[in-house]
Amino acid sequence: MKISKKTNICRLVVLCVFGFVLHNVTAQKSIKIHKATEIIKIDGEATEAIWQQHLVAGNFIQTLPEAGKSSKQKTDIAILFDDSYLYVLGILYVDDKNEISSQLTARDDVGNADVFGIQIDPFGEAREGYDFSVTAAGVQSDQKITPTDTYANYNVVWQSKVKLYATKWIVEMKIPFNSIRFPKEDLSNFKINFQRITNALNEDAYWNPIRLDVDGYLNQLGKLNGLNSIMPPLNLSFNPFVSVVTEKSPTGTKNTTFNGGLDVKYVHKNAYTLDVSLIPDFSQAPSDDQIFNLSPFEVKFNENRQFFVEGTEIFDKGGYLYTRRIGGAPISKDNIHLSEYEEAKENPVTSNIINLLKFTGKSKNGLSIGVLNGITAESEAEIKNINTNTTRKVVTNPLTNYNAIVLDKALKNNSSLTFINNSVLRSGAIYDANLTALLYRYYNKNRTYSMYFKKALSQKYFSNTEDEFGHEYYGYAGKVSGKWRGGASIKLLDDKFDSNDFGYLSRNNELRFKGDLSYTNNKPKKIFSRYQVFLDHQQRYYYSLMKQEQTYYKLGTYGVLKKIIILFLLNLDI
Repeated sequence: MKISKKTNICRLVVLCVFGFVLHNVTAQKSIKIHKATEIIKIDGEATEAIWQQHLVAGNFIQTLPEAGKSSKQKTDIAILFDDSYLYVLGILYVDDKNEISSQLTARDDVGNADVFGIQIDPFGEAREGYDFSVTAAGVQSDQKITPTDTYANYNVVWQSKVKLYATKWIVEMKIPFNSIRFPKEDLSNFKINFQRITNALNEDAYWNPIRLDVDGYLNQLGKLNGLNSIMPPLNLSFNPFVSVVTEKSPTGTKNTTFNGGLDVKYVHKNAYTLDVSLIPDFSQAPSDDQIFNLSPFEVKFNENRQFFVEGTEIFDKGGYLYTRRIGGAPISKDNIHLSEYEEAKENPVTSNIINLLKFTGKSKNGLSIGVLNGITAESEAEIKNINTNTTRKVVTNPLTNYNAIVLDKALKNNSSLTFINNSVLRSGAIYDANLTALLYRYYNKNRTYSMYFKKALSQKYFSNTEDEFGHEYYGYAGKVSGKWRGGASIKLLDDKFDSNDFGYLSRNNELRFKGDLSYTNNKPKKIFSRYQVFLDHQQRYYYSLMKQEQTYYKLGTYGVLKKIIILFLLNLDI
């Protein structure tokens, strides 16, 4: 079939227009940051002349409900800096003040309130970022962002103020540089984004467009120009403390103890952080919920101790570390041999921590490092003979040293190679444990395809019996961006693999095959703003027996309506 010259010209024009539109939607935006030349008062009024001088139109683009279209509400933004702080301004216009959702919530919980926030990646490598958001009620939310997860337990001190007006609401932020990591010498690759959530419109919009069909978030930030280098002040703190704890037994007996210790924190060049805690006191940490466990598996509790939740994202690589082991139940607590006439008078349920050390950081060549060390004291149970009224002591937990080391090297296209080593060294005859793992994650240039492999070796060294070695293998390959996504994985844990001395593993002896396929449409034309259809399949075997344990197929779909906030989900398990 022949095609006329006129038809070819028309096609060329259409392609050029389409390419221009696509470029406008997906091209990386940039904004210039300016030096603050006057004192900025964080009051939600933005009356300083420098704000008005550098205020620009945000031209936000929707992610939901109508992906790729301009936001229905106007937003103006500006950003300033000095040697100590980042200053952020957002002016969010509305048609009517009553449209502003200002629900009051707890910190780090935005609820159903309208939100303005910024996300930053100081290194610009899409490997570690930060989110600072404020609701229309003035509630702050901050979290750390990684390529695979977010960490709401990242809590730092920063200032913000919100003020509501008849046709707009204003947000001002003041974020200290010492609360984030950044390269001291060169900040030319600094990435940033601004976000606005408007509940009345069911709208989630960004300054630099975020495409849901592209895997990852940090890799879709815009560029911050004008921030070359800064000289933040010395970041060193000492926190000595004294505590008094009084305990009263059901019989009325009182026991009062005095404790003292020291916490030290030092940040070197805003890239490396050292935390040291001598005789730490976690009496202010939230208590665990009481759980009546009828399963054969150990209950995994959340980590609520601030030392272990702040800046510990690197230790989550591979999922091999469970910091609740430090200061947890003594290893021989439930393994005390009693005669017929003996009973346990005292049996500690936790081990006392002597000191903790944590070192984390990232070099300018993309090498992240994490070192965690904790030492727990010897624990003893007191055993009483009810016939002779004599007592004896039994060691339930020896002096124990916990060590975790993680080296994570950033590679091309946000790929990475990670080395992990966790070890538990105990004094006396109780066994020592070690786990070593190597992880490799690959992305192609356009982040369309990904592969992930890991190999782990667990080791137990006994003094009076044969040592034990266990193995774990995992492999995954799949398409992670686009409307059509899918992948396949294989996981193998032999019956000797055990990472529970410094990790959490509910079971081993498993061979699992898994595959998934999904189709997602983020730009439906009619009633939906997004919908997905997916199919999952899994086969699981007892590895040592090579006997099939489980097979299932799951066919499901979900969608979000454009006009109202309704999510529907339908699953069919076979």
